Amino acid sequence: MATAVKSESDLEAATKGCDYPFLIGFGNNLPGGSKTSCTPYSRIGRKANDAGSEFSWICRTNYFRPAGGAVFDDLGLIGHNPETGDTGFWAIPINGRAPFADAGTDLTITGRQIPVPGTPQDRDYRPGRPFWKTITEISNGRCLYCHDSDAFIHSPAVHNQLGADGTGFAGVVPSKPKGPYHAVSAAKLNAKASASNKTWNNATVVTAPAAEPCTECHRIADRQTCQVFVPDAVNSKRATTPDKYYQTWYPYSKWMPYHDPRKIRQKYAKKKDWDNAFFAAVKQIADCCVTSPAADCKMTAIALKSPSRGCCRNPETTVAFYTAAQSCPSSCLFGIDDCPDAPSKVCCAYTDAEYPDRCSSIHFMTIIAGTTCSGRRPTTAPASSTTSGSAARCPMRKATYSLTTRLDRIACIGWPARRPRMPIAPLPEPRAA
Repeated sequence: MATAVKSESDLEAATKGCDYPFLIGFGNNLPGGSKTSCTPYSRIGRKANDAGSEFSWICRTNYFRPAGGAVFDDLGLIGHNPETGDTGFWAIPINGRAPFADAGTDLTITGRQIPVPGTPQDRDYRPGRPFWKTITEISNGRCLYCHDSDAFIHSPAVHNQLGADGTGFAGVVPSKPKGPYHAVSAAKLNAKASASNKTWNNATVVTAPAAEPCTECHRIADRQTCQVFVPDAVNSKRATTPDKYYQTWYPYSKWMPYHDPRKIRQKYAKKKDWDNAFFAAVKQIADCCVTSPAADCKMTAIALKSPSRGCCRNPETTVAFYTAAQSCPSSCLFGIDDCPDAPSKVCCAYTDAEYPDRCSSIHFMTIIAGTTCSGRRPTTAPASSTTSGSAARCPMRKATYSLTTRLDRIACIGWPARRPRMPIAPLPEPRAA
């Protein structure tokens, strides 16, 4: 039996939990001053471009909002190239004004039209600030603190949302659990971030042999995966509050190795069967997820694969251009980060009419978007060359990150919203020991 969340009073009555809460806290988001992570009607979307890059976004309702509404409190977007590991993060300022309160600034968004980053629609969305967070704001977002193991986080709450086509929620969020992974322009983001938010370098992951029952399918990194996601998945410490049955009854109390309790029951009929398979691995991971892990934890940095495109810079003349790694002359420097001292006009402007020729202001976006051109190659420039007004225009190249044809198509709404369930009675199950 299950009760659908149809009104705010249902959430008030469910402050002890629900079946699939989000693993982040939303603060006091109910009229009575209490809080819940069970707000319904968030949406998740997914697209891919012709080069194979994956894009996924979530539009969150941090407060109860009517089904089918167009108002959302938060939006996050991730773009990931599974071949190179290049990953970009976008987010908006989170709305903190409750629909039942008068205090605070209303930062809600309408999910029907999402402006492309860097366009006039983005920059002029609100008086004094753009729709999307600025680079400095993103740099302090600690994205790789939670997205520490790979680009996309999976949880029962995420898997419980419908896809953009409304046909089901399986596979809405891409799964690239062991591929190359790094944040685009990590060094630049760390340089802009405050001291406590310099988390853009890759995390280290547990590679101890004893942990393999849990790590053979995905990584377990030493940040939030260690501290929050693993304890929640194995029910040793819940991040937020699920319904009491999902805290105490097997198989609902676990969400690894499957998010679906029916699959867990099918393979591990009793709790002791699950323990026999995973208890030693969970203990090993807990022993490794500490400040000073033992040597047998074998903490290893996530491997970086050479990106398909990056910054090639002549150290003598500082002429820089974006190109494939194999095309960068041996006399030049190549890296995944942009060249902060490169002349702004060396990077190429978008040909799309929505993107004016403001290369210096979208320098970072040029790297993320990958819709770049070669610029003037250092090997053909005179030794005394400068780029002040002399950088030749070059043909547009579509690289692996082509956002100009994708971001303008995302939306928060336009498909049915799943109505989360709150169990009021469990299926007949033996209580977990």
